Amino acid sequence: MPTTIDGWNMIRNWLSGGGAGNQPIAISLGSGSIVATKYQSELEHEMFPNMGSRNVLASVSANTSQEVTYSMLLDSTQLIGSTIYEIGLHNAISGATMYHRSELAGITKTDDLEIQFDLTLKVGE
Repeated sequence: MPTTIDGWNMIRNWLSGGGAGNQPIAISLGSGSIVATKYQSELEHEMFPNMGSRNVLASVSANTSQEVTYSMLLDSTQLIGSTIYEIGLHNAISGATMYHRSELAGITKTDDLEIQFDLTLKVGE
């Protein structure tokens, strides 16, 4: 589950005082199956559940183990019939910087299925 080069650069800029906040606010979902690398700047095949935009995060939480968890709910009316293979973390609901990309085993979305995605990133070691 690599954090992207763009994501590391945004973190570096924020820590050095050289950039605006630009913290992640949205999770993206896709149907691409290539292996995640830190050099990617977007999902392979992004799917937009909200008529052209990503789902905004439902919550963000931090703990004392240097972890931040980003949560998003995909409701029963979104992406019906799609199989989700990739997930990304972005600082806007469209376009923008992708902080992180992970692969999923494949989740086929039906109209009776709500899915909560929790993406946890550890800062440090």
